[in-house]
Amino acid sequence: MIMKAIKVLLLLVLLSALCYSFNVDKYLYPDENLTDVTETKFTVNDADYTLIEINSEKTFLLKGGELVLDVDEIESAMHDQYKLQYYPSDKDIEEVRNLLFDFNESRHDEGMTFRGTKEENACWYCLFLNIFPCYDEETCKKAAAVFCMTYAEGQACSSYEQFYEPIKDFSYAHNDLEEIMSTSFYKLDNMDEENTYETLIYIQESIPTIKTSVTLIEGSIFRIPESITECPTCYGVCPRMDLDKEQSIPALETKLSTLLTKMGPFAEYVSISGSIMNNTETRLDYLQKTTERDLYLIKFGPLEKRGMTAMYEANQSLSNIYNSSLASTLNSFTNLHNDINQSLTDLNFTDMDYKLAQYNLILTKLENQTSSTNELYGEIETIQDQAELIVFMLDARDLEGDLADEYEELKQKKVELDYNLSSTNKAASVSDIKDSYQELLSSFTALKEKQDENLVLDKLRSFGRKVNSNLDELIESAYPLTESEKQEYANQFPLYISIINLLAISSLGIILYLISISNLRLRTKQMVLLRTLALFLFLCVGIVFSVGFYFYLDKTTNSADFQEFAIALSDDNSTAIILDESGPASSYDYMKGCAAELKSVLEEYNKTVDIVEVNSLCSVNGVAYQGMSKTECINSVDSPSFMFKYSSDDKNPDVSAIFLTQMTLYGDEVYYSKCNIASVMKVAELEG
Repeated sequence: MIMKAIKVLLLLVLLSALCYSFNVDKYLYPDENLTDVTETKFTVNDADYTLIEINSEKTFLLKGGELVLDVDEIESAMHDQYKLQYYPSDKDIEEVRNLLFDFNESRHDEGMTFRGTKEENACWYCLFLNIFPCYDEETCKKAAAVFCMTYAEGQACSSYEQFYEPIKDFSYAHNDLEEIMSTSFYKLDNMDEENTYETLIYIQESIPTIKTSVTLIEGSIFRIPESITECPTCYGVCPRMDLDKEQSIPALETKLSTLLTKMGPFAEYVSISGSIMNNTETRLDYLQKTTERDLYLIKFGPLEKRGMTAMYEANQSLSNIYNSSLASTLNSFTNLHNDINQSLTDLNFTDMDYKLAQYNLILTKLENQTSSTNELYGEIETIQDQAELIVFMLDARDLEGDLADEYEELKQKKVELDYNLSSTNKAASVSDIKDSYQELLSSFTALKEKQDENLVLDKLRSFGRKVNSNLDELIESAYPLTESEKQEYANQFPLYISIINLLAISSLGIILYLISISNLRLRTKQMVLLRTLALFLFLCVGIVFSVGFYFYLDKTTNSADFQEFAIALSDDNSTAIILDESGPASSYDYMKGCAAELKSVLEEYNKTVDIVEVNSLCSVNGVAYQGMSKTECINSVDSPSFMFKYSSDDKNPDVSAIFLTQMTLYGDEVYYSKCNIASVMKVAELEG
């Protein structure tokens, strides 16, 4: 039904184009323009014609401004026009005839008369060629023998052979001229439009033979020479022959060259007419097809626009996660898209309606598959983000033994899943990837819960944290410290306190030991030995306790976990983000982007956030400070801080709390582009 409507509309368009004034623009090919078009107007038989050439090729013939579509009419018009332009006039033909006649007459215009003939014919008779003609080897030998016998005494003829070639040359030249003259005048007498060109060509092509024949006749050894010295070997039986004294043949040659050059196109008017008809039909077919193409473009345009969007979105989706079904549909759709566009370019509309119907069906399928793939990828991303957050928090925790081994194994599985999620791996199933991520997330969650349930570790870390916090408050109240001093003391206090603790325990043990052996009644050798052993065990327990005490004091101070950092951060209303610009410039751009994202999250907790950029200058919130070293710039920060550093290796964050509250992150472009710290801080409890 649609195709029928297009054909009807197409017919109306073509009829409209033919009924109104001719517009050559419609028939030009894409690489042509009006500068390639020339028009030649002429009038024949009271009709006005216009011959249109495109790129110097005769293409259209208009009559009264309308396209001529009948080949006979084209041929008739071109014939009449070419005849006016190129056909020889009666005067031209008569001039050719006269020049040819003058030459023929010059062969017999003077010299010795013999039986009423002159010059060439007289010689013909003198050589007895009228009786014994020479036209082949046998007859020419006979003619030579007759001449020899007739003139033997006077010419000292001993053999016919000495006259064979001269007689043959004269006879053949004479016969050639006779035949050419006879044929030429016959053709001229019977000439019409159909054979004029052929006649003139015949005469022109005969001129070289005429010139050769004239040379042979005029130079015959049978002539009477002008003097003995001019031709001592001439026999003098023929009159002296001087043909074409008026130079009719050179004049004829020039005239024929001019006429034939001018007449050349006339001989081609039939083929040119056929070419015009073919070119007209070709251009009409082109107009029909371009019109049909434009109608299809009206229908295809909105579909193509939608299709381009669908292909872009499908490619984007496949760059995130590979889906074999989506990839197959996209490939089929892309091939069909290219096929339709190529068919429209080639003006080939075979099965076009079917192709457009298929295009619409596959397009809908592509859109649906892209949507479902994106939805599935969104679910995977959510699970992946949750896993990333747990990994980030576990990286900042103190995992030991089996928990540490299990954690490393899970991280390796995550690396494999991240690879399977990429479009470079086309073997993995999308649904399988989602299930694997969900399973991995459950494993990470379970591991985190195991670590959270370690009550002994939690109590010890809590105890160490309280000791350090109380010590920090005590020092701050007695002697406020700078950030660099805090960092220095943070490294020293756990050791000092542990030593003091060991001394206190040791002193207590020694005092108890001394008291126990002060009683003389109990000071037996056996009792002293037992108490000494008890003191030794007590001191060993004290050493173990002090070492463990140092270990947990140091962990809560310099190797804190995320939760401890978050607790310390929540107690302060301001924080800073320090950017160390010591890595590649490309990574620094990602650092700045992540810093802006983290700042936005912290400000939601009503924190005042400063961004400190450490490079050749020290810049705080975009304001540069001169004359500060890198260390001085960092130490100028007196609030809890995040420090971003570049590292090409996978490295866990360094976290410190209590004396110095700082989290140092290490990563490359990919690490900071993910900016997991911002996501983690969104779920942290920082309300102070």
